[in-house]
Amino acid sequence: MDENRFGNDEQSIHRSTSMDSIVSSCSNTTDGFQSATNSNENLLQHFQCYIMRRNRSFIRRLSSHALNATSDFDTFKRWVYQDLEKHRLQLKEAGANLFYRNETSEQFFEAYLQLASNGLKHSNSETCEPSPYFPCTLTCSSLQRQTIIHNILQEWRFEIDESDPTSFPILSSYIGEVPIIEKLIKVQLIQKVFPLHHEDDLDDLKESWVCKFLSSQPLDTIASYFGSSIAIYFAFIDFYTKWLLYPTFFGLFLVHFHLILSLIPEFFHKWIPTISIESNLADDILLFVFIIAMIIWASVMLQKWKIRCKHFVDRWKCLLPPKVDHFNYEEDHTLGDNVNEEHSSLNRMVFRYCVTFPIIGISLAITFAVMFNIFNFQTWWDSELIDNQSYPSWTRFVPKVMLALIINGSNFIYYYMAVWLNDKEQYSNSEVRENNLINKLVLFQFLNSFLPLLYIAFYLTDVAKLQEQLTTQLITRQVIGNFNEAVWPFVKESYRIATRKMQHRDRQPSMKCDEQQSTENNRTKASYETDDLSKGELESCMYCYESTFDDYLELVVQFGYVMLFAPVFPLAALCAFLNNLIEIRSDAFKLCYVFQRPFGNEPSRAVDEWTRVLGYLSVAAIATNCGLMVITGHINRVFGLSHSTHVILTGVAIEDKFTMDMWPQPNDMSRSQLLERVKGKSAIFCTLVDKIDSELLDAAGTQLKTISTLSVGYDHIDIGECHKRGIVVGNTPDVLTDAVAELTIGLLLATLRRFFEAHKALLEKRWLPGWGHFFMCGGMVKDSVVGFVGAGRIGSSIMDRLKAFKPKQILYNTRTRQMPLEDEHGCRHVGLSDLLSQSDIVIVCCSLNPSTKHLLGREQFRLMKPNSILINTSRGAVVDQRALYEALKSGTTISAAGLDVMEVEPMPLDDPLLTLDNV
Repeated sequence: MDENRFGNDEQSIHRSTSMDSIVSSCSNTTDGFQSATNSNENLLQHFQCYIMRRNRSFIRRLSSHALNATSDFDTFKRWVYQDLEKHRLQLKEAGANLFYRNETSEQFFEAYLQLASNGLKHSNSETCEPSPYFPCTLTCSSLQRQTIIHNILQEWRFEIDESDPTSFPILSSYIGEVPIIEKLIKVQLIQKVFPLHHEDDLDDLKESWVCKFLSSQPLDTIASYFGSSIAIYFAFIDFYTKWLLYPTFFGLFLVHFHLILSLIPEFFHKWIPTISIESNLADDILLFVFIIAMIIWASVMLQKWKIRCKHFVDRWKCLLPPKVDHFNYEEDHTLGDNVNEEHSSLNRMVFRYCVTFPIIGISLAITFAVMFNIFNFQTWWDSELIDNQSYPSWTRFVPKVMLALIINGSNFIYYYMAVWLNDKEQYSNSEVRENNLINKLVLFQFLNSFLPLLYIAFYLTDVAKLQEQLTTQLITRQVIGNFNEAVWPFVKESYRIATRKMQHRDRQPSMKCDEQQSTENNRTKASYETDDLSKGELESCMYCYESTFDDYLELVVQFGYVMLFAPVFPLAALCAFLNNLIEIRSDAFKLCYVFQRPFGNEPSRAVDEWTRVLGYLSVAAIATNCGLMVITGHINRVFGLSHSTHVILTGVAIEDKFTMDMWPQPNDMSRSQLLERVKGKSAIFCTLVDKIDSELLDAAGTQLKTISTLSVGYDHIDIGECHKRGIVVGNTPDVLTDAVAELTIGLLLATLRRFFEAHKALLEKRWLPGWGHFFMCGGMVKDSVVGFVGAGRIGSSIMDRLKAFKPKQILYNTRTRQMPLEDEHGCRHVGLSDLLSQSDIVIVCCSLNPSTKHLLGREQFRLMKPNSILINTSRGAVVDQRALYEALKSGTTISAAGLDVMEVEPMPLDDPLLTLDNV
């Protein structure tokens, strides 16, 4: 073929600057060759300036074939075959034999031609028209031509014949039999290899795909231009977006249920069951049905997608040529290779446990610390700025937006850190490498994105705060994601191209070469001074599109937002649906306008891994949604449950298929009954009166895995024995905080104002002879000093309620000083002795442990004021009841006591405290 015929044609495979830059780079760069050619500078120069120029001419001709859309398959095959032969002869003149024989060339094209019999026999799925490209016709698409040429370039190898005096033996030690392009990229003589866009095909995609916002996607056209891997991603987001319509409509109906009900004409009311608008029962039932429907929806959608994905893979697998071993190159799998592989596996394991896992753990710890500080900042912002300084209420979203921005920033940082760690582990198999990277990123993204929400939901149990934070994170992530994916790269790329054009216009080449290169250099210089940037130079300024990895990861996180918190934010599916409508076109925009054209690779099995991750999220959603139903009280109202035991057990039963054995009687079980019923159980829900010791654990058996007590305290459980047997123990912290706080206030008022004594006097008719102005008068909380022994969640909640009574001062005693507590309530930390001697009211709300058992005894009661009262709503054993009886009976130590808990429960009928009136 005439080289001049293709001299000005655009190049399909290009260096990141231009093809002319490859020649100049090869002519001036020697760093990559000096170690092998220290005394062969003339040979090196000859190799660079002669052989590489031949390669450039050959690539230029192949490039023109790749962009020539009018050629049919036979013409394309003939052109490539002729150029291969011509190039092989030219290289042989330079002393290097190219590994490309006639029979292997025929083998490659014949194998590709065989696809015609198994090709796309059906019509285009969008237009119902036959596909215009091979194998339905004899015309090759630009993707097919570029893929064939790329495969050929990847398999170039030199064969050095040392017996031939015209060859260069030094090339054998430098190049050897490795692929030429791979070697030249490694020594940075070639920076990158990428295909150029085909303008006509790209314009069609811009018109039918990017610009038509609400039209269906031309998936077959996308597959024939970008390849099946990218097309399958767009098929998935299209499929997923359409399926989002179901939860979107259900969520809208759920949110606007009362409005819809109020719009029903009065005429139809007699056929509609009467539902009280004020009652939440209808909302609770609909929400319960919505959660079940969401779980079924996710399962059905994923199963349907697996079938749909297989259909697309089978449909588009004929668009790419087969992989043919041109040179029958076989690796020698020797014992040494196996030893090296074992050594690599050992190094990988050491690196994973000594570097990867610690870094991931530290990153997650930092994330949790930042999250915790942001929540504290949110509390300060709400109380100080909004409540005290009257800031606008909408400013409460400022800390939430800050947290969302920090989450997105840490996701960005961790992505590159995870890629670096994954590369350092050096997996030999690309599929294993991809799967491990998916696991690392999904783990961090899950914890980083959802840990704040889980903390709010199941620790703070603040549904309103959860709704606000979830909405903020979801919307912020979508806005930032679309901006970073399309808008910002487009702006940066436009700037880079403009800068490149200015540099190109002012560029003065300084290449120097010998007399044999003068003609070529003069022509190159003229092109630099007169020509604009070539197509290859322009597209080299574009960003490189690596894979669909980031796009799948974004959808996985979005799917988590939709599924995991459905009861508190039913409109998450609507937000995801609207975002995906924009996401499809923004992704199309970045592929057509922003990024370089990627090679059309076959879809990897990582698609199955992403589908598996979505399945795991669906399973996790069952647990989180059932937990949210319990916390918000929906299960209680739907099933008419009143006892907390029933509520929790019902939530567990919904979460999984458990066989439950629940004690049906209102009274407690006897010890023998308990030991009999725990046999063979995997989990136990107990109360404070159920003693869990080694005897009971032996009776239950080795299959027992978890014990949960329906109380805050857990001193009735032998924690050490459970830990020894690997049994997980759980309690219910904070579930009774408000209830205990209200009970404490009620008990305090009843004791201080002598309600019980007055009631007893009334029943005994003692008010007539003993009545006076101060009869049963009691004291007041106002202007009293209140002391707290222990100041945890319950203590803080009691302090909140005491503010309305205006006490003179609040003292508290804990192991360490609590500055946030002092800032919030204005209380003061003192020692236990000072607290007892200064307080008019002593409230005990500490936990029970060996250091607090009988914390208040004879010595402590002697320190208290004679008119002081004691309130205990923590644990009975904190107070020495015998010493308390003596102090109350004496009448000179303390005046009264209000007790919600006793050291022995139920309280024995002969307990001496029952004989006193001031208890």
